[in-house]
Amino acid sequence: MTPGVSQDPPRQPAASDGPRRVGARVALAAFFALATAFIVLSSVEIIGQAFGLMRPPAPLTGPNADDCIARMTMLLDALDVASAEARREDDSEEAARHFASTVEPAWEQAGDLRALCGGSPQGSDAVAALYRLREAHEARAREDGRTLGPLRRRVAAYLNR
Repeated sequence: MTPGVSQDPPRQPAASDGPRRVGARVALAAFFALATAFIVLSSVEIIGQAFGLMRPPAPLTGPNADDCIARMTMLLDALDVASAEARREDDSEEAARHFASTVEPAWEQAGDLRALCGGSPQGSDAVAALYRLREAHEARAREDGRTLGPLRRRVAAYLNR
């Protein structure tokens, strides 16, 4: 007899153990395959969105597409002008007010953009993207006023202005 080695004969599985174990293994493998596929597909979607790797949206089409594009272009230009104007302010609140007062006339003139662009399959997505861009421009104007304002005042003090 060798120490540490069991002398018991190996256990023989019951006849009903075989199909149950096989079924459990198949179910477990199917679950892991589905979970892995879900994780991989979700990761691809998230990475694509986060790093802008998804293909760009299709251009606007539809009955009012030309009018929609013209108004959205006008608003996009107004956002750029208002953002450039607001960067000159030294205070974040003043920059936000300046941004809003500069961009607001164009947005009021544009009218109901959602109704105009809603006829296009991509119209509501395009309008939503434009509104998100406006919010980002306004937040950027606030941030620029908060971070650049003190530096501008310091430089102005050196220049005796």
